[in-house]
Amino acid sequence: PPPPLQEEEEEEPLSLQDDLEWVQNFWKTFDDIIFISLFTQLGMVFRLAAAKWFSVFDNTFRPDSALFVNLPLNCLACWVLGFLGDGPSLMSTVETRFTPQDLQQAIQDEVWNAPISPRRH
Repeated sequence: PPPPLQEEEEEEPLSLQDDLEWVQNFWKTFDDIIFISLFTQLGMVFRLAAAKWFSVFDNTFRPDSALFVNLPLNCLACWVLGFLGDGPSLMSTVETRFTPQDLQQAIQDEVWNAPISPRRH
């Protein structure tokens, strides 16, 4: 005789909250992809324009040189990013991007509920 059919387990329907979380995660990921794509294209255009501009310095930044376009642009980018961010804000970004949601909440609670002590000079 054939084996008895197993009853299929019914999946629990998603709640409205689950649906909202899924949609929010989808659009957050979509926004991240759009921003990364846009800034990647801007970066390529900037590098092409900078390569054209650096061609003015003919003997130093020629294509077969180690200083072609990458070194001056990377130094400039590091210098600009140093002005745009500081260590604590960078680490808070890293902590919130690469940690689970419950740990992020615990970190934020710890920061916001920490007692404020006077600075020593």
